[in-house]
Amino acid sequence: MIMTIYNFAKLSLNEKANLLENKAVYLDNFVDGDNLVNTYFFEGFFAESILDLKTGKIIEIIPYQYGYRMDKRKVDNYLKHAC
Repeated sequence: MIMTIYNFAKLSLNEKANLLENKAVYLDNFVDGDNLVNTYFFEGFFAESILDLKTGKIIEIIPYQYGYRMDKRKVDNYLKHAC
């Protein structure tokens, strides 16, 4: 099955985390309050894995094609590394 952003969004949190860890290209991270946000590129879209720094657990994984949280100045650089 081809992994589209829609198929990815339907996966469980554990399935998404496994795919990002094993198949995605890690791009960048930043701290947002009490969370660490890791950005990945996978199969033509981006995904953010949000880790609660207090518990050390992933609380959410959000796939997107573009978005406000991404540093626009880094987009070209991200894509150079990802492709």
